[in-house]
Amino acid sequence: MNKSTNQDSPDSISFANFRHDAETNHNIKFLEKLSELPIINRKEKSRMAIISSRTSSNPALFNDAIGNGCNTIYLEKPGAPTTIQLILMRDESLANEVGVFLGYNKNVTPYVTNAISKFRDIKETKEKIITFVHNNNVPDTPEGLGECFETNSEGLLKNMLIHELAILATYFKIKAVDIETGKTKVIFDKNKTKYLTLKGPSTGKNFTDFKEIWFNIISPSGEEIRIGGDRCGGTVSFASIKSPKSSKDELARFECPSKEDLKDFNQKVKQLPKAKSYFLSQDKDYEVLKNRISFYSAEGVLPEGGVGIDGGIEAMKIAEELVKSYGKVK
Repeated sequence: MNKSTNQDSPDSISFANFRHDAETNHNIKFLEKLSELPIINRKEKSRMAIISSRTSSNPALFNDAIGNGCNTIYLEKPGAPTTIQLILMRDESLANEVGVFLGYNKNVTPYVTNAISKFRDIKETKEKIITFVHNNNVPDTPEGLGECFETNSEGLLKNMLIHELAILATYFKIKAVDIETGKTKVIFDKNKTKYLTLKGPSTGKNFTDFKEIWFNIISPSGEEIRIGGDRCGGTVSFASIKSPKSSKDELARFECPSKEDLKDFNQKVKQLPKAKSYFLSQDKDYEVLKNRISFYSAEGVLPEGGVGIDGGIEAMKIAEELVKSYGKVK
C-alpha cells in the first residue's frame, strides 16, 4: 500500500485525530524514538517507560529506557525471547536501581484472584483441583493458525499461556527446577494437546507450536492445578474449582469476560471489529495494573499483584521446562 493511500485509510485518520487531541489537549508528545527525550537523573525525577513491542525488540528498548533515566519500566510479557536475555535485563536494572514489572494482567484480574481466594477457602475437600483455561479466537484454519504461529514465533507457552505460568510462579510457588527434578509433577493430557507444524504466510517458513495444550501440575505441597490453552477456543477464558472424587459439578467458576461485563464486551467487539477480542476483554485489568505500577514509579509503593522481573524469569523458565517435558512424553 502506498504512503498516500495508507494515510487516507480510516485507521490512519482515526489515529491522526487521536494524536491531535492528545497533543493539543493533554500535552502528550509523540516521538519516533526515546533518544529524542532529554535524559534525566532517575534519583531526582520519576520517569516510567511502557514497553509494548514485538518480544524480539524488547531488550534493545529496555536498554534505551534505562539509558534515558527511567526509574520504572513496565515491560510487556514475556519481556524477552529467551530466559538468558531476561536475566541480563534483570541484572542491568539492578545495577541501575530501576524497578521493572511485567504486563501480567491476569495476576490482578478478578476472575483469577477470586478463584484463587475461593480455592484456598474451600475446606470440605482436601482433594480439589483449580483449573485455568486461556482461550483465544484465532481462526481454526491452516492459514489463520499459520499466521498466528509466525507472528507469535516465541510459541504458545511463552506468548499466550505465559500468563498462567506467571500465576503458577507467583501464587503457587511453582519452580522450573522442581519440574526438572520431578519434585513437581507434570501430567500432559495428550488426547487434548495438539502440536502442529504450519507454514507462515509472510515468510513461507515452517513454524512448530501448540495449537492447544492441557496439563496438570501437582506441587510439592500437593496442590493440583490444571492448565489449558487453546488458540482457537473462543473469547471466554475462565477459572474453575472441582473435587475430582465428587459427583458434583464445579464447586465454583469465574469467567472473563464475566456475565456482568459480557454486554459491554460485545458492544466493544461491534465498535472495534478489527481489534483482537482479548484486548477488549482485558482492558480494565491492564488499566488497573498500569495505574498500580505508575503509582510505584511516583511514590515507591509496590504494586499489588505486580509481577517483578524475577517472577517473569521464573515463568520463562517454567515455559522452557514444559517444552522439554513434553518432548519426553509425546
